[in-house]
Amino acid sequence: MVSWPAGNRFRKGLSGVEPHRAGTDATRHCRPAFLHAVGAGADGIIAAARLSAVATDMPEGEIKSVARQMVGAFENSYGPAPSQFALDGYVAVKLIAAAINDAGTSNPSAIRDGLERVRV
Repeated sequence: MVSWPAGNRFRKGLSGVEPHRAGTDATRHCRPAFLHAVGAGADGIIAAARLSAVATDMPEGEIKSVARQMVGAFENSYGPAPSQFALDGYVAVKLIAAAINDAGTSNPSAIRDGLERVRV
């Protein structure tokens, strides 16, 4: 989704793109090229996009590293970048694996308790 304040001066000069777009089309508004092109007119714009769409543009750090590893592995195996659903599934499996490791058992109650202790 992309949205901007009603009084934003950028909105007045924007042709062909309506606010509140959803889906993969919105990811093009999250790129540095978009922000560079609109300059200060981007102030106040909020854009949500799947992690795979912005992973390369993130600041250096652990999250960027993990995101790039996951995206790279997915692309090597399947071709296109992963969808948000693929990323959500990946994160869910990683969290469950960490909880099982923390619990040290396959007991569902212990795994649930281990999940409560997982820190992200």
